Amino acid sequence: MSGFAGAIRSRGRSAVLDHPGAAADAALLAVALTWGTSFALQKIVTRQMGPDVFNAARFAAALLVLGPLFWPHVRRTPRRLVVEGLGIGVVLGGAMVLQSMGLMQTTATAGGFISGLPVVITPILAVPLLGERPGGSALAGVALATVGLALISVSDDLRVGIGDAVVLVSSVLFGLQIVLTGRIAGRADPRAVGTLQVAGALAVCVAGTLLFDRVPTSVTPDAVAITAYLGIVNLGFVWVVQSWAQRHRSATRTALVLTMEPVFAALFAWLWLGESLAPRAALGAAAVLGAMVVASAGPSLTTFLRARGTMEP
Repeated sequence: MSGFAGAIRSRGRSAVLDHPGAAADAALLAVALTWGTSFALQKIVTRQMGPDVFNAARFAAALLVLGPLFWPHVRRTPRRLVVEGLGIGVVLGGAMVLQSMGLMQTTATAGGFISGLPVVITPILAVPLLGERPGGSALAGVALATVGLALISVSDDLRVGIGDAVVLVSSVLFGLQIVLTGRIAGRADPRAVGTLQVAGALAVCVAGTLLFDRVPTSVTPDAVAITAYLGIVNLGFVWVVQSWAQRHRSATRTALVLTMEPVFAALFAWLWLGESLAPRAALGAAAVLGAMVVASAGPSLTTFLRARGTMEP
């Protein structure tokens, strides 16, 4: 039995190694699920502390875990890549602070879906910065996701609220973070990249706390537990996983998989906060899911049709 079990485990590992793209998609989907929980939880915690304090606390929790664990990998990283990793962290820190500020003035559901806009921004930035030109199925997925996000976030009178606008700016920075991670992913250890990003983001959040925020005199145990989770799991290991996954997936593909984040955000906002989707927003959510299917199935369908064409007389 042990030999049989060993063979099964070996075969499983071989399957993952033979299909790194599929494993990367699964990893990114797990990232999206983890992030999807954060919007409702942020709404709970930021009632007790400001966005800069909140993000400084969660990045500090992440660094306390990642620092000792992955310091040897950081030490072996060339200085130029260390600077790049810290710079990506600065972009990330700005995005996180703006997202938290925006969420204080909008719903977790709307904020989650607007945060899905990197699916539109990333392909645009990837062309000049990475030289990536997305294929037809990816572009179709981007277009469908854009329609879905518009159905969810834009009001009937075509106005976007202040909170929505702030989250939108954060989405631009998140798109830039995905592209910059794609640039460094193949040249540096993902464990080092993730740790350096957390360190750079922490510096931004601490500076924001000192300049614009104040440390609360007391917080509830629930807020402490949520902050620890959102730091260690939601931020700490997520950036390591993303850095690894982007070794095997393009920036555009990464952004498309991560569009599942707002769908998960809406689900948890419904479960934990009692928020609900209007019919139009539900249609938008379906469009985002459809974008994932189009982007994922498009290349396989094209290959299948081409094969059919070559086989037919």
